[in-house]
Amino acid sequence: MDDVPQTPPAEVRPAEAPAAPEAAEAPRAGNSQGPSDEKPSEVSPPPPPARLRATALVSSRLGPLSDREGELCARAGRPDLLYVGGALVLAGSAVTFDAMYVKHHVASPALRVTSSGFVGLTFGALLGGGIAALPKCRLDVLTRTAPEGAVASPWPLALSTALFAGIASPFFVAIGKGRDPISWEVSERSMHVIVPGITGFAGALLPYIPALAPRNGRAARELQKLQIGAPPQGAGAFATFTTSF
Repeated sequence: MDDVPQTPPAEVRPAEAPAAPEAAEAPRAGNSQGPSDEKPSEVSPPPPPARLRATALVSSRLGPLSDREGELCARAGRPDLLYVGGALVLAGSAVTFDAMYVKHHVASPALRVTSSGFVGLTFGALLGGGIAALPKCRLDVLTRTAPEGAVASPWPLALSTALFAGIASPFFVAIGKGRDPISWEVSERSMHVIVPGITGFAGALLPYIPALAPRNGRAARELQKLQIGAPPQGAGAFATFTTSF
């Protein structure tokens, strides 16, 4: 038994622990499969343009933004009583001269019709000037003019006043002058109605001409140009259009 070779005992190794399963790969961004615990980042909106910020800042102000704007608003907020008084004196003088002198001492029908037309012109200027000389601005609530221009146009009221003046001027001439002499031709009497109506309509629009406008009207126009001014931040010129449905 001593000659039998003996096999050495096999080396006993400790059992290896099984490998841990690999963690599942996190889903990539944009992959709809599998839930994601990541919260989407909040994207802040871009800041408004400088032009829009400046316009919003100006629109939120109720008072004047500068001394020049306050001065123009104060001038536009006072009624031009001197303008209305001058138009009243001119209309009264014209109707008195037509009734006292032209009617009795002028033999030319053309001059008599011209005098009646001038009375209608001064009467229309009195009505139109009375409307145009009303206050147009308040320092506590200063109306801003958009860069696109004024929203409210003065022309509907101006045309309505001119239409009323054109209808009323022949009556004003007839009341001031009295009854026409029988010796006048029918055509001349008709012209004493037609011509004052036309000149009265035109006279009511004279105060809306910049050179003949009342002082507060000129100040309001200059204030509007100051408020529109050049676009902020050198934005340059722009054009807009509006339509209604």
